Amino acid sequence: MRQLGAAFGVGVAAAIAAQYMYQVVLKHRRHTFHCTSMSVPTVLSATDAAAQELLAEQMSRVASFFGSEGFDNVKNAFVVVVGLGGVGSHAAHMLARSGIGKLRLVDFDNVTLSSLNRHAVATRADVGLSKVTVMKRHLLQIVPDCDVEEMAVMFEAESAEELLEGGRVKTLQRVASVNDVKRLIGVC
Repeated sequence: MRQLGAAFGVGVAAAIAAQYMYQVVLKHRRHTFHCTSMSVPTVLSATDAAAQELLAEQMSRVASFFGSEGFDNVKNAFVVVVGLGGVGSHAAHMLARSGIGKLRLVDFDNVTLSSLNRHAVATRADVGLSKVTVMKRHLLQIVPDCDVEEMAVMFEAESAEELLEGGRVKTLQRVASVNDVKRLIGVC
């Protein structure tokens, strides 16, 4: 029994040492990181040098794919996502991960238990919360420099111009209702 206790103690000590070393290496890596891929422009307003380096690494593959000029266009883009259900939540999620500089999220609805099977980021803990609030919180955990604007309102013809103002007008849709499609066609 003593041998088992001693082995357990050694195992715990090794785990603590490994965790400590991991933290030291990670801290050192954050302070000495140099991007070896192409020069990646800083996305939006990261002011701290370490934060800029982390963001450059995070977006390095996107920048490599689009090239410097293309990535500048991506990071300076403003996209309005109307509806954060099965299609819109995934679209907003991937737009943010791709380095889009500004997102306006428009949806009047709350997360429901029945919508969890198709929503990109919502969890059971989010049931009852606004879809735009849940999505914004999640996106900022991934890309803190993304400018995410919440609009917890119904998309209607009367407010369409205001809700879409400044954003790109392209449609990626799933038909939620015939009236929704009519509203979008009317303004796009």
